[in-house]
Amino acid sequence: MDNITGFDAANDSFTFSGLNVAGGHINYLETGSFSGGNQASAYLDGGAGNGTLHIDTNGDGSSDMDINLQNYIGTLHSSNFLVS
Repeated sequence: MDNITGFDAANDSFTFSGLNVAGGHINYLETGSFSGGNQASAYLDGGAGNGTLHIDTNGDGSSDMDINLQNYIGTLHSSNFLVS
């Protein structure tokens, strides 16, 4: 698991290059679970500035990538996830 410290949701983004993602983009979910349905998605588990970001890149409803966020600020949105 990768660790990122000090992520600022208002100014920072995650850029995924050379990665095929279902649906062409990563949809941020606030529900704490994946939606599946052939759409890449992500959600944050935790709170108070620390948590684990779970990312489903192929849309099968299970996590393909986990990132530990420490001391993050702000609220994540789909616009924080860039695919190139």
